Amino acid sequence: MILKDLLPKLYGVRKGGTGFVARCPSHDDKKQSLSLAEDSGRILVKCFAGCSTKQIISSLGLDWTDLFDRRIEKPDRRYLGQGDAKYSEGLGWGHAGMSKKWVHSAYRYTDEAGDLLYENVRYYPKDFKARRFENGREIWNLDYVRRVPYRLPELIEAAKRGQDIFLTEGEKDADTLIELGFAASSFKKWLPEFNDFILGCHIIITQDHDRPGIVQAEEAARILLPAAASIKILDVFKEEEIQPKDGQDISDYVKQCVHSEGLGADELKERISLMVERTDVWRDQSNPKTSNLFLVQSGNQWLTEAKSKPAPKMLFGEFWFEGELCMLFADTNVGKSILAVQAADAISKGEAPKGITVEVPAQKVVYFDFELTSKQFEARFAEKVEGSEHYTNHYQFHPNFYRAEMNPETADLNGFTKFEDYLNHSLDSTIVSTGAKVLIIDNLTYLRDETENARNALPLMKFLKELKSKHGLSILALAHTPKRDSSKPLGRNDLQGSKMIINFCDSAFAIGESVKETNLRFLKQIKARNTEIIYHAENVYLARVVKAGNFLGFHFEDFGYEQTHLKVLTEMEREERISKAKELSEKGLSNRQIAEAIGVSHTAVGRYLRKMKEESGTLPDAPNVPPVSGDQGLEP
Repeated sequence: MILKDLLPKLYGVRKGGTGFVARCPSHDDKKQSLSLAEDSGRILVKCFAGCSTKQIISSLGLDWTDLFDRRIEKPDRRYLGQGDAKYSEGLGWGHAGMSKKWVHSAYRYTDEAGDLLYENVRYYPKDFKARRFENGREIWNLDYVRRVPYRLPELIEAAKRGQDIFLTEGEKDADTLIELGFAASSFKKWLPEFNDFILGCHIIITQDHDRPGIVQAEEAARILLPAAASIKILDVFKEEEIQPKDGQDISDYVKQCVHSEGLGADELKERISLMVERTDVWRDQSNPKTSNLFLVQSGNQWLTEAKSKPAPKMLFGEFWFEGELCMLFADTNVGKSILAVQAADAISKGEAPKGITVEVPAQKVVYFDFELTSKQFEARFAEKVEGSEHYTNHYQFHPNFYRAEMNPETADLNGFTKFEDYLNHSLDSTIVSTGAKVLIIDNLTYLRDETENARNALPLMKFLKELKSKHGLSILALAHTPKRDSSKPLGRNDLQGSKMIINFCDSAFAIGESVKETNLRFLKQIKARNTEIIYHAENVYLARVVKAGNFLGFHFEDFGYEQTHLKVLTEMEREERISKAKELSEKGLSNRQIAEAIGVSHTAVGRYLRKMKEESGTLPDAPNVPPVSGDQGLEP
């Protein structure tokens, strides 16, 4: 089919600036939103109200392949407006060579809301010129106009949905891929600031099959690399000899598949998707910083590089510094979430609670809450009047404070095959959409339900470190302690899961529950890189959990010795524990199961059982076996 065969099937047809316009048959169109033209090998249709090509042709009882015809060799001037004179005369940019050119198509560049900013006008023979509109008048320059990626609104939506995004050398190829059901834009004149729109996305660059195409695709990949989750460069003609210039592009490939094989849109989409799957992830071989796992420099070079970066500032006292992946752990119902929200509130306002230093200015914080419902959260930050069914006097958080919880409307994985991948993508897109630089995760076990061994813990910590580096974040992750011996000092062995977690974080601190008073807590640093450990066993920071009006938080009061706040076991209690451990061991329970049952660490259980074997004489040379490092709950 050619364009003159299609026009009689439409209503409201009239000449348009770059072809014809008509009422779109796929919606109740009052404004002649459908634009039509023809190019070598196919009919071009576009609805500016948002209808897809598939919807348009289906409304006409046609198939997508009906838009392709071998008889269309070049744009027909009869269908492409009044030619070049309309645009060149008196506008200050026409030249003699343009007299034989006419308008082929105009590609619209809009802002996030879909409002037109400018157009890139394509001529036949191939040439381009940009224009904007001011008071209904065409102006052939882009002075003072904001630059944006092609099809920006669709690009933003695709990134939110976690779709792979194709970036092509030109707008025509992007439109072709969109017709097939892909998310696409153009990398032509891509600026580094455009990367904000594709942060964390998997990018496929379609390369034209010629030597300039190779250069342009790799140049675009280098600009995109800091923001993309991965980049692939796809050349659909890679099996053919490379051309010096004027090589074929993906639109040519689509036309060939329709003409020679009669493939439909769904079949083509499947074929291209398979090609992408078989394409290796791109690596920048020209850049020594990305072509090797290790970056090697002299000590003086490292120091010179570091001099330009400011020293990290305190986010929440000496416990958590800017740019750190920090772990906060404690037993259930001791107050981890309470303290974490208090830290988020302080950072969002740039104002610290009494007794804590916050050195950074007010900034955006996202608190991912996998623990509380919104009503439980409300109860902590509002007041309850006796006899009333509702809370009153709600605390006013700063606009910089964001709280996120699981969306109950999410019914599936939105195209992802694994929940873990969907969760990681959702974390990434939330960071981008809020612009936050501080992230709090409550709690860590929701991201990975198994962290007991290095095999599971290592990918988790690697993901968090990559997230931190990619977006320049400071991250606080909350974690539980397993059932522990409350008579022993807090240590790194009390963090639930593999020690790989504590090894890979930058800092860690813990909350202990004092035996002296019900609401008295003590904070202790477990690991620090940006400061010396100040709050240690001989100088823990004491605080009370207090609901002051409409805010539940920690009131920091004093310092003290950790030992004075720990439980003191009597000899009888100790013997009872050992006896219980022996009894459960004889029933076949593991050391960890016994530890959970009697409320001590699994290393303590090992010590109890060893002592019993020594006393019974069943452990040869037992007195000469050194104790296991950390068995006493102290730092190794």
